[in-house]
Amino acid sequence: MKLIKISRPRFWLYTAGPFMVGAAAAVSEPQHLLSIPFFVGLLYFLFPANIFLYGINDLADRDTDRYNKKKSDKEHRLRQKETRTLTIAVAASALAGILLAATQHPIALMYTVLYLVLGAAYSIPPTRFKKRPFIDSASNILYIMPGLAGYALITGTHAPVWAVLAGWTWSWAMHLYSAIPDIQPDKKAGLATTAVIIGRNQSLVLCAALWTITAILAGVYTHPIIFLAALIYPALALIILIKHLDVEKMYWKYPYINATTGFILFWGVLLL
Repeated sequence: MKLIKISRPRFWLYTAGPFMVGAAAAVSEPQHLLSIPFFVGLLYFLFPANIFLYGINDLADRDTDRYNKKKSDKEHRLRQKETRTLTIAVAASALAGILLAATQHPIALMYTVLYLVLGAAYSIPPTRFKKRPFIDSASNILYIMPGLAGYALITGTHAPVWAVLAGWTWSWAMHLYSAIPDIQPDKKAGLATTAVIIGRNQSLVLCAALWTITAILAGVYTHPIIFLAALIYPALALIILIKHLDVEKMYWKYPYINATTGFILFWGVLLL
């Protein structure tokens, strides 16, 4: 049960969702998603991929997590006696991902490995992107790697450049938004994240700008329904800014918002 809590069940769809959307965008018929490789990939990005991502984050962030109150209620605060078990689980999750992708197309393998590399580089030295302003949020392109892997699984090719840019700007803004509630804990720990450097309001403005780029790309290359769904994100960022809403309270609503828009995106690219 501890491993499940460490894997952040609220955020499982942040990796599994892109995989589903990437695969859906690649197929010509919905029944093509009934294949065993698709379901195996979906299961991997639903749970083991999150054990790897958040497990390595918890192992590396013990210095900052002691200041973070969400570790006491919403998430799990890692204890010293749990580090060995978690280290084994993280290593096993990484190995499982590589072995799984190695049985599929080489391009899918490449994106899975990139997910693992970026996930590790975000948290651990010497790179530790988490403490590098602007690189911290931009490096969260790692969240669209499952989608690119899902696309390659079906087509054996790379996804279109516009889709990569749309996914990147979305994940960039999503990370920056998630860092706003951590401004004070990160300051206490001496971490100069993007949110710490530019502050709450400027972070929300940048989130709105990045999410607007996502919406524009969706509008140009997909369908008006998907464009309208994507507009929810910049609109919310501006509403939070203008009305001075509690960023942290809204942060815990985003899993539901993302699940809803992800559902629309999945069926939109599959059927439209």
